[in-house]
Amino acid sequence: MTGTGKWIFVVGLAACILSDTCQYLPRLSQFAQHPQASFQTLLNAARRGDHSALTTLADLSVNQQQSEWIAITATLGAGESLYFQYNQSVKATEKQRYLQQAAIAGHGQSQWILAQQQSEPSSYLHWLKRSARNHYPQSIVQLYDYYQSKKDQTQANKWLPKAAHYRHDIALLYAISLWNQAQSENAIYWFNQAKKMGNKRAVQLYDLISQFGSNSISHYADTPVYKAPNGCQMRLQFVADSLLSMERAQFLIDQYTHDTRLSDLPICINQPVWLSAETLECSNHADVRLSCNLSPLIPIAETHTFSHMVVIAQNGKANVHNGIMYLDIKDTYAVFVHELAHFAGFVDEYTLPAELALNVCDKNQAANLRFITHNSTENVSLWQEEIRHAKDYFPSQTETCMQSSYQAYKPVRQTTFMEYHDIELIPPIYLMIWQQQLEQTSRLTPAFVNFAQYYEDKGDKDKAQYWWNKYQAY
Repeated sequence: MTGTGKWIFVVGLAACILSDTCQYLPRLSQFAQHPQASFQTLLNAARRGDHSALTTLADLSVNQQQSEWIAITATLGAGESLYFQYNQSVKATEKQRYLQQAAIAGHGQSQWILAQQQSEPSSYLHWLKRSARNHYPQSIVQLYDYYQSKKDQTQANKWLPKAAHYRHDIALLYAISLWNQAQSENAIYWFNQAKKMGNKRAVQLYDLISQFGSNSISHYADTPVYKAPNGCQMRLQFVADSLLSMERAQFLIDQYTHDTRLSDLPICINQPVWLSAETLECSNHADVRLSCNLSPLIPIAETHTFSHMVVIAQNGKANVHNGIMYLDIKDTYAVFVHELAHFAGFVDEYTLPAELALNVCDKNQAANLRFITHNSTENVSLWQEEIRHAKDYFPSQTETCMQSSYQAYKPVRQTTFMEYHDIELIPPIYLMIWQQQLEQTSRLTPAFVNFAQYYEDKGDKDKAQYWWNKYQAY
């Protein structure tokens, strides 16, 4: 068998596998021995209207660069041959004519190229869709990206399973989508596919599933995964309601353990617990303060040792309510640090709503602020001596109480992380105050208060008292 013959046999076999040309399989060996006869046999079938024969003949002609046969099959409308002539042509008008003909003939790559030339969105989509339906990978991915950019999730989801075959980040998105739909077996397959394509995040998410995906609360160790050198005056328990919120919890824990600014604070962190979204039942509205049903959180408190909780759900505004912090999966580490300071009694240094301002400013119990009435003549010297003698001490007004009759003062001149989340500056004075607050647990409000209030609202006095007792013991 000649080299050309072997090539014909291989190409013909591939064409058989990828199309319906297997009717020619018994004759491939004969074709390999007599190449010209094989071309003529396929041509005769093509002229009788056999499209699969035309496709096979065009593939063989192009792969063997048989100019005469390429021209013949192009005349018969073979897309592969027309595309070859497009690439070989020098004249712009001739190239465009071949491209148009190849696209009309159903050649996927030609259709994709033609789509890129369109200025009108409708024409662009027309050719892109035709190309995608002909299984051209770039068109499938581009169509998915297009609908994503237009926030057309219905159409994007239609192309997601197809696009997942061709790009690692899309494969990962498909895996996450399947996981969220409780199609765990398919999801695991696509996590593995994304891993094989080189997606590092897929490795991390797969590891989270392997470690935590099917565990009950009792399987989670009641030992800190991070233990501060100076003890555990505050111990955090992260709770997640999904794979992505578990990922966010792990990210925040990792960031905290490497944050040298906060390394002296006596804060320890437990292994996060993963509950289902159906179990946790959170508000999940992007423009509303996030909150969750406390009922599924209480069993965690009954089996695990902690003082404060960090609950991470899908959507909602970050906030702290007594001893529970609520974050969503988009909240950054800077937001977490800001909210963590609230646990220690720090108050926001931006303008508070009127009702909240009246409550906060009248009590004068903020760790980082001192308050006087607007018409007061008293000097702002309410911080203890250690603070007043600090190098960066410089009482300065904040806008915290603008909607009340009070003026708030902070102990430094700089804008801090309590005014803007994305400011990394935590002045030394604030770290000193933070340390002092944590050393006196009577100044802290643990999650036990949330649970006590929950049972009081339910009218269960005995259980409420149990959690009040836990609070007093803390």
